[in-house]
Amino acid sequence: VDSRPPAMPTGLLVESLDNRLRLTWAANQETDMGGYEIQASNTAISGYAPVGTVESPSFILDSLRNFAILHLKVRAVEQAGNQGPFSAPFSAAALPEPGIDRVSESPQMLGGELNGELRLSKALSPYTVRSNLIIGPSGKLYIEPGVTVLFAPGTAIMASQGAILAYGQLDQPIRFAPLSDSAGPGTYTGLILDQASQAVLQFVHIDRAATGVRISSSAPEMIGLDISRSSQAALHLMDQAEPSLSCSRLHNNQGMGALVVEGMGPSPDFHANVFSANAPFHVQNFSPMTLNMSRNHWGPNGPRIDQFLGGVLLEPVLPASPLDTGECATLP
Repeated sequence: VDSRPPAMPTGLLVESLDNRLRLTWAANQETDMGGYEIQASNTAISGYAPVGTVESPSFILDSLRNFAILHLKVRAVEQAGNQGPFSAPFSAAALPEPGIDRVSESPQMLGGELNGELRLSKALSPYTVRSNLIIGPSGKLYIEPGVTVLFAPGTAIMASQGAILAYGQLDQPIRFAPLSDSAGPGTYTGLILDQASQAVLQFVHIDRAATGVRISSSAPEMIGLDISRSSQAALHLMDQAEPSLSCSRLHNNQGMGALVVEGMGPSPDFHANVFSANAPFHVQNFSPMTLNMSRNHWGPNGPRIDQFLGGVLLEPVLPASPLDTGECATLP
């Protein structure tokens, strides 16, 4: 009877995918191999528990939270039950795009034109926009969960044919705010998307901008935004703006209110959002189209006709905040 344990697995590789990790390693050469056991832990030293067994030298661990570091190890098990030694633990995190963790970290002072890739990391946060940061056609800016970006007066981040990918999370939002805690609304310009090649805004809190996000000829995917105390508008949509917005809160915005739409060809998809305490309007529509703003929540008293200007379809109205109901329960 073979009582020798199998060899330790070697050649371990891990690929970071969106909410998943793909593990591969070299196949053991023992003739009586039964399979492999994979264990994982949130800490590097202890707390390991089995997460799967496989017969072949590969394994996909799914339903993970992006950016959360996981510690893993693998061992071989023979048909007779002999267990080999675990591999040395290795660490990895699921990522919304492969390779984000290898993108260069940005210096803490931001400004000028970006024509490469940069990453704003939580480790170096907060960052300060000292002059307009312009993301050019070949530029891509990644922002990790929990990052704070502070803006000097009059400054903006502008995706001008470039890409901005802001991956905040429900309990680790990305925060845009004035450089000075005492600054009033409108101290900085905000975020401008003009022909952005790609824009993802997840759980970004934008406070006291002139306009939270101004969009033209761009199709940003926006979820979990919180835009408040803007001096002009929370969102301003212009020609060929095609944003999607869900599970977000637009509140206490002044000037023109929460949402301003004008120009030719805007095509927003807004649902499961909360609009509250915006003045003088929740929505001003200057475009020739009727905006479909159904399936949104307009505060405890519902929408009033004097809070809307232009063609707006409101029904059906969500009677309760989707942020407190099942509609937004699966947010990342």
